[in-house]
Amino acid sequence: MSMQSKLLAAIQNREIFRIGSNRPIPIDIRLISATNKPIIEMVVVNTFREDLLYRINTIQILLPPLRHRIEDIPSLVNHFLIMYGEKYNKQELKVSSQGMDALLKYSFPGNIRELEHMVEKAVILCESGILKQEDLFFQQKKFHVAGKRSFDLELNEKQLILDALEMHGNNYTKASNELNISRKHFIIKLRNMAFNRFFRFVILQAILLAVTGTFFLWTLTQDYLLITKFTLGFIWVLQLYYLFTI
Repeated sequence: MSMQSKLLAAIQNREIFRIGSNRPIPIDIRLISATNKPIIEMVVVNTFREDLLYRINTIQILLPPLRHRIEDIPSLVNHFLIMYGEKYNKQELKVSSQGMDALLKYSFPGNIRELEHMVEKAVILCESGILKQEDLFFQQKKFHVAGKRSFDLELNEKQLILDALEMHGNNYTKASNELNISRKHFIIKLRNMAFNRFFRFVILQAILLAVTGTFFLWTLTQDYLLITKFTLGFIWVLQLYYLFTI
């Protein structure tokens, strides 16, 4: 968000500043922006500035994702086959009918870039002039299946953070870029998640300690065996020690 405010100021004032300088440098540019993110939803959840969206969204061109224009896939595949065939010295490459059917049925979450990389990988690894279905490597994505959509903002935010960390191998910088937030803001959210887990754990331990302590004090007034009282007292002392040393 901090970078968005700086970008908005640069676009609005048509000037930038060098790092470490307070002298403005005038600029004269034409801005072209592109994204595959749900910008309107990001504005709603406050991960993208609304004023910046209105400032850059003068003329909007919507390009449907590849899964909504599957009729373009054969032409794109042929284009990439020619391009990478020349690059890797493999001429007259074709895709089998089964392979083309698999491509037409695939959703392509990465759009044309994913199709291009898929074709390039198949061209490199194929041993004949015909690319078969097994030569095409389709991405296996994880989906969270649920009977009802959850509108729990805290839960969804936590899941997005965990997914971003998993996607980028626990790299904080790449994960924060994936979520379009600053690295500092991302680390703060991680700390809050850790504190919330710790706080709930402490509360649970305190409740168990109170229950055990109450039961132990009650046994002291009853005619129970000494070993029973000693065991309950030992458990209670352990819980008390553990609560104040975590």
